[in-house]
Amino acid sequence: MENSETIGLFMSWYNFLRAFFEPAVPYVFPRHLPQWLSGGQKILFMTANRVTYARTVALVPVGVLMAYEYFMAAFVTFVIAAVMDFVDGLVATVHKKLGHYDDEDFGKFIDAFCDKWFFAGVAAGTLLMLIHHAPMWYTLITSVTLGTLCVLEAILGTIRALDYLNNKRGNGSAKKVDLRAPGSGKLKMALEMIGLGGLILSLPSPHAHWAGYVGIVSLATAIPFAYQSLSHKLAERKRSP
Repeated sequence: MENSETIGLFMSWYNFLRAFFEPAVPYVFPRHLPQWLSGGQKILFMTANRVTYARTVALVPVGVLMAYEYFMAAFVTFVIAAVMDFVDGLVATVHKKLGHYDDEDFGKFIDAFCDKWFFAGVAAGTLLMLIHHAPMWYTLITSVTLGTLCVLEAILGTIRALDYLNNKRGNGSAKKVDLRAPGSGKLKMALEMIGLGGLILSLPSPHAHWAGYVGIVSLATAIPFAYQSLSHKLAERKRSP
């Protein structure tokens, strides 16, 4: 299932963007503070996990800005946080190539875990805005779509947490479960971010704004890829002892 043309095309663009931006990572996200700032000391500055944590915390200002109806500012903040989801994995890859090694399993686990919290938090805040600003039919369709995705994300998050714990408990000879997100998972996350971004951009009148419909379509399109990602993870678990 992971070899579908849609996923293959998406991964081609995804890998192209990673290769394109990779040379800039050591300068934009340096592992240590520049010596002129650190007084010559070697001070840890940026890691992939810190990018992940910053992205997750960003759901707070997004929610606050929406609550006070600064919708464009909320949208811009959301876009920055969503882009950081692409950045953290790239930072991990580049830092590893430069000889900086972190706990890869923990990084993969916490990245996915924070993705799900970020999605659920922003989804909840957006839905509250829709209740106040959108007609019943629009809110109902969006609620069902977001609810379905949140259930699938909760299941995926539980499986990822169990796999991480099993990997930590396993001995050196045991085959570990691969915690990396499959192509379907990456595409699912991209569609979710586009969908939420569309809903936020469409406020305060999502039913009368083109972005509101782009948001619903993107979120609905993410559902089969979320299911495919779940199927892939379950199959991966069966292949591991």
